[in-house]
Amino acid sequence: MGRGIMEDKIQYELGYFLTSLNEDLPSVTQNVIPKIEITVASIINQLLFGFAYHDEASIKEFVYIKDIITTHMQCATKPGTIFSFGHPILRRLPLVGKYYNELTDQYNIITGYVRDQVHKHLKNFDANSEPADYVDSYIAESKKKPGSYDETQLVNTCYDIFVAGQETTANTIIFSVLYAIHNPKAQEALHEELDRVIGSDRRIGLNDKARLPYTQAFINETQRLVNLLPLNLLHRTLKDTVVNGYQIPANTVIAPQISTALYDEEVFPKPKEFRPERFINADGSVKKIDDLVPFGVGKRQCLGESLARMELFIIIANMYNLYKFGPEKEGQLPSLEKINGVTIQPLPFSCKVTARY
Repeated sequence: MGRGIMEDKIQYELGYFLTSLNEDLPSVTQNVIPKIEITVASIINQLLFGFAYHDEASIKEFVYIKDIITTHMQCATKPGTIFSFGHPILRRLPLVGKYYNELTDQYNIITGYVRDQVHKHLKNFDANSEPADYVDSYIAESKKKPGSYDETQLVNTCYDIFVAGQETTANTIIFSVLYAIHNPKAQEALHEELDRVIGSDRRIGLNDKARLPYTQAFINETQRLVNLLPLNLLHRTLKDTVVNGYQIPANTVIAPQISTALYDEEVFPKPKEFRPERFINADGSVKKIDDLVPFGVGKRQCLGESLARMELFIIIANMYNLYKFGPEKEGQLPSLEKINGVTIQPLPFSCKVTARY
């Protein structure tokens, strides 16, 4: 699916998101979390399955599956659970076995939902029509190569994108609101750039990105500080390996910790502070820092990185161009505490939303 089509789908769902914010503006205080979650989930669903969560019934369906995904992400990091994938004997331990079984049950519910969408596509597939989404495209390609259709592969790929694509992007955007509230000067600098470059309530697109370096720096710093995936996916060494003098035998389970790069004081002075300017060069351009690796590195880095970057820029740039975010009550800042899981999650909060146009 081309970049233009993906941007169109993001912009389309952004319209629903902005409308939902505007509808609640008279109340001033809003809980933006579910609105952001539904927006990101609808983008992912449009790309995978060709539909979004707009009506009451589909939103109810989303809330149900989203609650399971949230629990699923938290359960995966319970004591010993993540290592029980590579060492099945650990599942015999009562606590680890309990968490592993819960994780498996949650996985079956989520993949069952995905499989239902796949079956609907198979039933309604029209070889004479242009594929409307990822599942249609997969089916169309498999028709060209008889015997190549692999439902397990298709379901698992959709599961990866459906689960990881929702949690990571939505939570990054939500944390951007928290950091903006806690760092009003950074939010002011963001507004100043948007006013100077955009100067109206028009929709911001990817073609504006190069002219908005501080907006990019704001997003970079949000990704760095939130450290959304502190423990990356597990890998194993294929052969005896030496890293910085340490001997690592073949078949050793490796758990990369991205936080060691994102919070490296030599690269990011005062790493626990929100400082977007660390990503700005003296000439005002965006500063590239190789240690900013929120999507991982190498051949196994995040499959949806390009989509996530597009979502983050388009949604965040338009959000802050149109609105200012502040604490629900003056002098009472929302908590920055993080809920641990495969992905980091924020605590629930409400905030004051003020229209800028």
